[in-house]
Amino acid sequence: MILLLEVSQTQATQGDVPVSSFSPIRGDRLSGFVLPIEPTSGDVQFNALRGWAWSIDDTQRLRLEGDVHISIGSYRFTSNRVLVWLNRIPSADGLITQFALFFDESRSPTSPAGLTASGRNIFVTGSSRGEVSLDIAVLHDRQANRDGFNQRGETQLADYLRKLNAQPQTLTTHHATQSPKVKEEYYPVPGGKVPKEHISLPTQVELPPEEHPTPWLQQPHTVVRFSAHQIHVETSDIENVITAEGSVVLEYASRISRSGFREISLSAERAVMFTDPGRLEEIAQSNVDAEMVRGIYLEGNVVAQSNNGEYIVRAPKMYYDFRTGQAIMLNSILRTHIRGGRTPIYARAEEMRQLADNQWEAQHVRILASEFYTGHLALGASKATITRQPSSAYSQEEENHLDSRNITLRAGDLPIFYWPVFRGTLHSIPLKSIEVGTEDNDGARILTKWNPFSLLGLREPTWGDSDLLIDVFSKRGVGVGFEMDYKVAASEGMIDLYGLYDDGIDRTSSGREVNYDEEFRGLALWENRTRLSRYWSLQSQLSYISDPTFITAWREEDFKERREYETSLYLKYQKNRSAFTFLVQQELNDFISNSYLLASRQYQVEHTPDMTYRLIGQPLFKDRANYTGHLSATRMRFRFDQSTPAELGVRGRAFGIGENDVIEDELVRRGFRDNYVGRLDSRHEFSRPTTWGIFRIVPFAAGRATYYENADFEPYSADSDELRLFGSVGVRVNTQFQRVFNDVEHRLLDLHRLRHLIEPSLTLWYGYSTVSAEDLPIYDERVEPLLAGTAIRLGLRNTFQTQRGGPGYWHSVDFLTIDTELVLHSNDADQRSPAPFFMDFWPEYSYPGEYFHGSVSYLPSDSLSFVGEGIYDLDEGGISRGSFGVELRHSLVLTSSIEYRYLEASNNELIGLGWVYQLSPKYRLQLNPQWDMRQDEFRALNLRVTRRFPDVDFIVQVRYDSIRDETTFGASLNFITF
Repeated sequence: MILLLEVSQTQATQGDVPVSSFSPIRGDRLSGFVLPIEPTSGDVQFNALRGWAWSIDDTQRLRLEGDVHISIGSYRFTSNRVLVWLNRIPSADGLITQFALFFDESRSPTSPAGLTASGRNIFVTGSSRGEVSLDIAVLHDRQANRDGFNQRGETQLADYLRKLNAQPQTLTTHHATQSPKVKEEYYPVPGGKVPKEHISLPTQVELPPEEHPTPWLQQPHTVVRFSAHQIHVETSDIENVITAEGSVVLEYASRISRSGFREISLSAERAVMFTDPGRLEEIAQSNVDAEMVRGIYLEGNVVAQSNNGEYIVRAPKMYYDFRTGQAIMLNSILRTHIRGGRTPIYARAEEMRQLADNQWEAQHVRILASEFYTGHLALGASKATITRQPSSAYSQEEENHLDSRNITLRAGDLPIFYWPVFRGTLHSIPLKSIEVGTEDNDGARILTKWNPFSLLGLREPTWGDSDLLIDVFSKRGVGVGFEMDYKVAASEGMIDLYGLYDDGIDRTSSGREVNYDEEFRGLALWENRTRLSRYWSLQSQLSYISDPTFITAWREEDFKERREYETSLYLKYQKNRSAFTFLVQQELNDFISNSYLLASRQYQVEHTPDMTYRLIGQPLFKDRANYTGHLSATRMRFRFDQSTPAELGVRGRAFGIGENDVIEDELVRRGFRDNYVGRLDSRHEFSRPTTWGIFRIVPFAAGRATYYENADFEPYSADSDELRLFGSVGVRVNTQFQRVFNDVEHRLLDLHRLRHLIEPSLTLWYGYSTVSAEDLPIYDERVEPLLAGTAIRLGLRNTFQTQRGGPGYWHSVDFLTIDTELVLHSNDADQRSPAPFFMDFWPEYSYPGEYFHGSVSYLPSDSLSFVGEGIYDLDEGGISRGSFGVELRHSLVLTSSIEYRYLEASNNELIGLGWVYQLSPKYRLQLNPQWDMRQDEFRALNLRVTRRFPDVDFIVQVRYDSIRDETTFGASLNFITF
């Protein structure tokens, strides 16, 4: 038996197609039809990246998108999206699965002829006795939103079913493809004549018909169907009155399938329908044309819903006025969804009016994300209008927009916030988070984060996300800030503004205290990235900080980890392998607010400007060699930190000066100058990749020339020079060996087969410079501090792989990786850092030293992992840096970890522990203590308890830092937006 399909290719029908009033065919289900197609015994398989699944009567509906593959026996279909209808009917030989498929575009260039169909708007029907299976990455258990694609598919199915209903069909024993006739296009021929029919112009323009708004309850081709235990009809010349009692169900529906139409289903204990007089034959069939209906009154556990739960309203009494297009509900509950239909919300009101199919107006309303009457968090309002409209963030979704007056944010019955006007989506309530706590240095504090557009009653823009910060500190003052992330057209960036009138004492990250008496302090940061064209882009930054300790005291994480604060413009042109950059950098601050800059050089560098052209990996001589080079011209100068260690809140001995000595004076004493210096720098590198047996060999050579104009380097070093020449040569060699052990099987070690990869590598390099890196002040880490001398690097990487997951789920895992390297430098290499490292692709940028480096990663199981890394300094004869950690996932609710870190240069040796325990679905505990082994005391402690509610996270946190000698306690509410 072969699969028998009926395939047709048509354009989606436009317009309204009337059908029988007593049995509307909408194309949304296969219920009640037997397709005249012989079933096959083959299986049906659906594969896609994402999809939606829902049911209508006994029909299973699917919408599949993203790399859709469908196999029906020997037939194959491939598409970007497809609509699927499935239902089952009994037969003497068992159940038969009927299906209908609608493709926006089907393609399958590799399938044999006759076993597929290609083209646009492909409609396929068939049946099978085999298994039906679905393999999908993400499946949404809800109805997909109706759009043009859904409309075309349902219209196609409705037309097909109407033909079946109109006349008997013959059982199909073969499949056929019908293509619409395509008018042959005319192409003019040079030297020929154009026929008149191809040059005729229209003599008139048809204007679109004038549109008149139609009440949403009186759309054309709509009907009200009803059923009940008892129905009584009273007729007169004025109006008909239909009284229904006992399990009353009414449905407002369209006679045809069309996009955007929302069906309404009503149920109640009792109902009264008022209609125009006449046309009793429809009433006898429990169908009334919607144009005849004047109003419907319902009472007794009334439930109204649209499109299978798009919204649901419950009330003891309702009245739908079909003439005005409004409905009124008393003491009602509106249930709808947000976040793409995943999260329900509820609106309870004393009086609610439905103004349109997607709009409600409520008096004395309370909106919450809980079915309970009170709820943990609610938004109350004296008057609110809720409008369901297309989402600005998700093209396939809708969102609820709220326009309200006299709103209160309530925790249970307790009002915690009032605002006169709120306009925005239900996921943009004004208050985003609030934290209350104490800190030794700041005193009692209240930190709040708000939605500024909601506070002003403005609709939140779709191009950005913003926060208004209002903070109160009992020992410091009041702080106000504004943060925004935006994306407008080809530009995206961030704005960060914050300021406070401070009359307290700063405690810096080093534990020092700095006093500020009644001074306004703050920062202004701006970053922007603009795509000017395909090849051009512009980056701009602005950084203004009021004083030297503001960042270390108020933004400690930024002080430790953020990149350099700067004010600059950076223009870049990049195409293929080449790039041109133009940089202008001018600092607004005369101090440094980054810990790594303070610890290393205590100055910044201004560029006015820096122009660079780069060419990377350019093939030469028919790919036999590669060229990489750059040429730059720079005008630059040093910008010294003009503060003292006391003003920065650090110890003076860290810089080798007194507490009240100015850092700039010390730098000048060492020979640094702040005059503008011109610099031309050019670097050129050639490489020749080749293969010799199993070895890949890359010899390379580089040359560089750097010239300084107006440079006064004599005070810095007598051996400096305005011209520096640099050259280097080297070779890289690497290869790979592997062996597979198919007979390895060990349940305790979780091994199923074994693969061992061995990757040895070798780098030999020699560099020469006419000027030592120690004799030049460092303007740029990529220019001045070039390594000279000889370097050898020996590397060996061992990777052990196995398979885990079990039958049907096998996947490869690198369960053990051991990476080692030995680096040796000649004695004339300048020692620049206590933590040496070797940069294999640019050896001249390496930090010299003789050392052994190793790292290991071991995963004995999916729940246990070990990682470690360390450097052994051969010159000093000891470990200069090391770390080791273990993480154990005991279960789905408990994870523990331990980490050891050692750094010889700063005399640090720390052990950190961590536990994350999901006590219950509502409670989560996180504990992170840290012990200082050198000082034999607690270094830090962090305890965090989270209580999750349906609409808010309540967090209690305790932190201790021994360096800052500070204990912080806080309790915060992070609102899970509606």
